[in-house]
Amino acid sequence: YDHDLLDSFYNSLLNKDKTNALYILKNIISSLKNGHFSYNHTINYLYNILAYISDIMNKMKINDSFFPITDIYTHFNRVININEFESWIRGIIEQIFEYSNNQQNIRNKEIVDKVKAFIKENIINQDISLNTVADYFYLSPNYLSKIFKQETNMSFIDYLVETRLQVSKDLLLSGKLTVEEIASLVGYSSPQYFIRKFKCRFGKTPKQYQIESSIS
Repeated sequence: YDHDLLDSFYNSLLNKDKTNALYILKNIISSLKNGHFSYNHTINYLYNILAYISDIMNKMKINDSFFPITDIYTHFNRVININEFESWIRGIIEQIFEYSNNQQNIRNKEIVDKVKAFIKENIINQDISLNTVADYFYLSPNYLSKIFKQETNMSFIDYLVETRLQVSKDLLLSGKLTVEEIASLVGYSSPQYFIRKFKCRFGKTPKQYQIESSIS
């Protein structure tokens, strides 16, 4: 067997590189077609491909109800020729990656929902930033930033600013704190900068908003 080619195929699946996995599969099938190998050699090689795919499905924890591994071997015994095998295996690989992507999307949504809740709960009196939140959830800042944008269509920083400003509105309505105190509470060391951000977002200064809201 060309173990290097099989290993490359396996590693591509493991690294979730679908394009390369399909490319290597094509090369493997081509070499089997053109290599004048015995029937037993070819069958054993194809079984190796199946074994690697089964192992990947186990590693990815692919739900047996989605794609029972036993069905793969049952179906393999019904495959008529190598062209049919290639087409069938390509279909399995496509399904594996579709399943994997769906699971990842579900996980990402759960993470982002937890991050949003964490920001809301800790925005007051807490040093909240991309790095501190990423550290709390044991994620890299780059990864958190990427999935946050994918899930919300908003950058992490923009969401943080929006949350700070929305919370500041509630604090202003309570009438118990000065603008300076509120600025500090929601994470702005400079009251002037807070006032600028507030006016840019809502079209009025915090004080104007407070007065108008109390009148209405």
